[in-house]
Amino acid sequence: MPEDSKSFSDEELARLIKKSDRDAFGVLYARYFRLLFAFIYSRTRNPEITSEGVQEVFTRLWITRSRLDPDLSIKSYLFQIANNMMVDEARKNKLRKLSRRKLASKPEDPSNMRDIVIDLENALSELPPDLRNTLILHRRQGFTYQEIAEICGISKKTVEKQIGIALKKLRKLLNY
Repeated sequence: MPEDSKSFSDEELARLIKKSDRDAFGVLYARYFRLLFAFIYSRTRNPEITSEGVQEVFTRLWITRSRLDPDLSIKSYLFQIANNMMVDEARKNKLRKLSRRKLASKPEDPSNMRDIVIDLENALSELPPDLRNTLILHRRQGFTYQEIAEICGISKKTVEKQIGIALKKLRKLLNY
């Protein structure tokens, strides 16, 4: 692989990875590690689990490299793998029962942002995985509806609907 490999497009890297080029894989890894880490960390809030998750995403990419379609977004493919892993994990663990706080009552001191953040995180954990993931991708990660549609393998209209439903449920859970 040439020294200027960092200037390769994602499509070029995908073509090379499909041919088992380890250097191209390393460039892709360096390019998307931080974004995937932030994406997974926003759900786990645990650096060790997040690191393992990122490693798993790239392991799955390498294992399935022969099926890569270089004409499709490899970035979307990576995030789709990560998203699917998170949904699968949530299903397996039945959303790891976090200690529930009474969401019916608002914090005694509205100026205490920590209570508000805890209430919001608890409310998010109550959402079904597909709604929660779509909302987090949009609101925390800044992905567009179209990018979320590609990552999750759903239509843009479905993304719009899921975000609307998620916000409505959050308002209800938080009594707003």
